[in-house]
Amino acid sequence: MAAICSCTADKTTIIEKRYRDSDQVQFQYHAMKDDTSVKHGEWKAFYGSGNLEENKTYVDDKLEGLGTAYYESGELLEKLSYKNDSIDGLRQMFYSNGQVMTEESRRMDEWHGQYKSFYENGNLKEEGNYEDNFMSGVWKFYFESGKLKEEITFLYNEENGPATIYFENGETAAKGNYKAALEEGKWQFFHENGKLRKEAYFLNGKVDGPESYYNEEGELIENVVVKIEEG
Repeated sequence: MAAICSCTADKTTIIEKRYRDSDQVQFQYHAMKDDTSVKHGEWKAFYGSGNLEENKTYVDDKLEGLGTAYYESGELLEKLSYKNDSIDGLRQMFYSNGQVMTEESRRMDEWHGQYKSFYENGNLKEEGNYEDNFMSGVWKFYFESGKLKEEITFLYNEENGPATIYFENGETAAKGNYKAALEEGKWQFFHENGKLRKEAYFLNGKVDGPESYYNEEGELIENVVVKIEEG
């Protein structure tokens, strides 16, 4: 149920909507007095408990400036910036313990610029860049311990180019190239001690050509040739 509660400035009034099953305010916002469908000023949403859920600002019915969201317990959940009704600039999400969950750069709602995510313990989880709403360049992914897990090259949100995967001890687990999100060309796979375990050639994500296997000492134990059947 919506109600006009009181006037604030000369041109605006406060609109409130309450939960159906209680007298608790669900939404509260400023609107133009001569057209209450046009939001202008502070906008708030509340949990059923009465605690603040979200806070943002409208100018002539368009989002502008800082926006925030909260866990019901009161801790900050999200902080972001608006420009001309679009997310523009830094957007951050937070764990309930206050640790940053994600940091991303937006340009008029589109992903553009650096992106980072974190584990709840504060260690980096992933990092990379967006260009015009697409993952681009080298992205790095990490174990919860903080050790590097993967380095993958992206183009238009797909794996394209060199890739390296690591064991948590720092040794290389695999390396090769992707093309349109599929393994392409020579790939090498390693034992955790760093010795070569397997070498194979891929075409469109499938082994096609020589495939060699090695024991933990790096000694060749088997050679096979795989051919993709046509048709």
